[in-house]
Amino acid sequence: QVRGIPRHQKDSKMSDKKVPSFPLLRDIGDKTAPVVICFVTGGMSHNWALIDQELADNGLRVVTFSARFTMGAPYESAWDGDKDTAHFFGEMAKAYDPAGPDFDAPYSFSDCVADFKVVMEQLGVKKAAVLGFSTGGMMAQLAITAFPDCVTCGVCCSSGYDPNAVGENLDEVKEKIAKNMARMANAPKAVSGDEASVVANRLALMGAMMDAEEPESEDPRAPYLTERAKDDFALGLVDYVGMGEPRSALAWALWTRDKGLEEHHRRMETNTVPTLLVHGKADPLVPFSEAAVLHKHFANSTLVAHEFGHILGPADSQKRLAAKIAGFIKMHATA
Repeated sequence: QVRGIPRHQKDSKMSDKKVPSFPLLRDIGDKTAPVVICFVTGGMSHNWALIDQELADNGLRVVTFSARFTMGAPYESAWDGDKDTAHFFGEMAKAYDPAGPDFDAPYSFSDCVADFKVVMEQLGVKKAAVLGFSTGGMMAQLAITAFPDCVTCGVCCSSGYDPNAVGENLDEVKEKIAKNMARMANAPKAVSGDEASVVANRLALMGAMMDAEEPESEDPRAPYLTERAKDDFALGLVDYVGMGEPRSALAWALWTRDKGLEEHHRRMETNTVPTLLVHGKADPLVPFSEAAVLHKHFANSTLVAHEFGHILGPADSQKRLAAKIAGFIKMHATA
């Protein structure tokens, strides 16, 4: 076995092939307006439901699809086989070590970005803008450099030059993964279609994903996070399958071991697609310094900073940034 090549993909008919279609979680705005296709991971829906409406109100057709690395994606089991999320958390601990053992990954980032073209075919459009948040921002980066003839412009929010750089902190990363695996194992069990159990499970997983303790009832964050978990359930971003981040991290690891990141970095140096980078100065997950490095190497990019963290801040900040993003997309749709 070649290091990093998932064992259960060797004879899989799904391996390295396109998904035939994707469920569109949201398709809003004027159907004749410029189209923006959005990569939004399950962890971002707690602010995305506000932003996509703002973009639509600013004159765009906004399409969000259930990306394969999103929590609870309905076809996730096509790659998982009989593996559960805890299994992939364990494999993720191996994948973070460049000199570590072989690891089991359900797919690669190259598969995920190819899905952008599938959605375009579904919509019957030949060109579209692409937008992504967090891991979705990395997907947007790849769509820009992989399909420049199909992308009018790109917007990458809260993403960096190296999506999972761990530097010298490998032991700390492994310790956090182990801790979050334990927390996940003890999370309340979710039952498919049952909002109360899914929301309780989601709140516990939010804590593991953000490396924060599960909010207690007296914590002022609890009502906010509870509402966002309900939004996730209503939008179809999370159900009983659980948290998709281990799969996303493994897809990145497989892609980087196949030299995908190196190739992406080479392509971005000569990028011709207008690209807007939006990043918070107080981002605790992807430091602003990573956005600065990305801007330095991403030709034809503009960096817009805001004062908040990984999301776009409170509602007034989201409104301002959404207007700026919409203006950028419309300008290049008609260029």
